[in-house]
Amino acid sequence: MSELLIVPNQTRQPLMPSIDQIVEDFKIFLEVKYPAYLEKFVQRLAANPEAARAEAIVFSFLRSQALNPLPSEDLSSGGMDFLCHQNGKPSFFLETTSFGSETAANASGISTKIPESASASWYKTITKQLRRIVSEKARQLSAQVHPCVLAITTEHYSAEALLGTQAAVDMLIGETKIAFSVGTEESKSNIITELEDSVFFRRKKDGSGIESWRRNISAILLFQIYSKECRIVGLLHPDPTKPFSIDLLPEIPFIRLQTWPPKDGKLDTEWVISNPSATQFYHQSIALTDVELKQN
Repeated sequence: MSELLIVPNQTRQPLMPSIDQIVEDFKIFLEVKYPAYLEKFVQRLAANPEAARAEAIVFSFLRSQALNPLPSEDLSSGGMDFLCHQNGKPSFFLETTSFGSETAANASGISTKIPESASASWYKTITKQLRRIVSEKARQLSAQVHPCVLAITTEHYSAEALLGTQAAVDMLIGETKIAFSVGTEESKSNIITELEDSVFFRRKKDGSGIESWRRNISAILLFQIYSKECRIVGLLHPDPTKPFSIDLLPEIPFIRLQTWPPKDGKLDTEWVISNPSATQFYHQSIALTDVELKQN
């Protein structure tokens, strides 16, 4: 008589598409819905594969969040990558830019090769390079009718260190230093910033205080792209021309200023989610819906 083996019910983890699979999905989507954009995407894929992959991954993420992204770039003059909308909520534009793995390695000192054994090592922050990226994109994001969001991505294996929560803080207020009082009876220390690498504000030229700038960028998303997932953290402009509604991305931790303008020269920051860490999102396939196919 044979024995009946009872196996406990196990929840199967869904198979996550690879980055290459998402790229192929995106190509099919463009071919069916927006064929004029396909040729340019294929050219970008050949010229700068990591940047093209980033575009496909970000598009996949936006669709997974029911934000209905549509290609919006002017094929002759450029512009924003996607226009996103959700029923009853404000639309917004999103532009994707890739911080390539090799570029990240050169800037940080972290090789693109994963070490064979675990070991502690130093690395340089990339705040200056990120500020430069934002500065270069600011012109492209100007004069838009909806809030503009900039997504900065990297596939570097140490993306958590390069585009994590600390990077978001440093981009918002600049890298900080500890200042000590000297020559006083009571020694005090304060955390200070020169705002040198802040992407959203700077010191006024006359030295009278702080002013906001790059107000056309409403928010920035930092995308860490891995083989089966991406992890995202964000920062909000305190004084944008057109505010971005974080209700559209409720799971993402955003850092922002508590008050604007700052009082007594103090920049008090807060996270919209307690105990923040970059939120994990598994890659999702880009599948055309029946409605999309019928519309075509």
